Amino acid sequence: MRKIKKLFAGVVLFMLAMAFSVTASAASYPDAPYMKDNYVFSDSGYVRFEWTKISKANGYRLKFLDYSKKKVTTKNLPGNGNTYYSGYLNPNAVYRVSVCAYKVKNGKKYYGNERGGWIAAKRVNKTAASGRNWITFKWNRLYGANGYYVYRSYSQNSAGRVWKRLSGTATSVRITGVTKKEYVRIVPYKTVNGKNYGLPYYTHMIY
Repeated sequence: MRKIKKLFAGVVLFMLAMAFSVTASAASYPDAPYMKDNYVFSDSGYVRFEWTKISKANGYRLKFLDYSKKKVTTKNLPGNGNTYYSGYLNPNAVYRVSVCAYKVKNGKKYYGNERGGWIAAKRVNKTAASGRNWITFKWNRLYGANGYYVYRSYSQNSAGRVWKRLSGTATSVRITGVTKKEYVRIVPYKTVNGKNYGLPYYTHMIY
């Protein structure tokens, strides 16, 4: 009977410093904030992330695109120094998150350009079954992921090779041909403009 041990989380951070849209071009509009690379998205859905402070901004607007519902939620955070968000999101969905600063003039909000990226919670991979030289992993579907890469390696410090590629609807994989201790990474990815970007994952040791 094969055993599994969860070792660590992969630090694949997919918060891109990119502009999603141009909402204004006048110099009087605030600059676009940059996302910082210290975001947290736990297995329970707790999320926390920060962005850079924009001088003379009166507040910030956040947008969350939930790929499980195809729905956008908007939050306005007043205050120039209010440069972080914490709360709970669906741990089984990929989110596109964007932030922009705004200024208030004569009671009207003027929004600057948006920047952001894609975030997701790591998949909790459970052992469904195992035998002498095989093991099956199962996980909750990650809505919004375009697929998964399954990496296998005999070294903890090696990224390994892509052993299999799974569809975005996959929720299990059977690892076969296990003859000695191996390290397995099941990495979800998001396809953006034809390029695949890895999302956070766990590394597991099979022995």
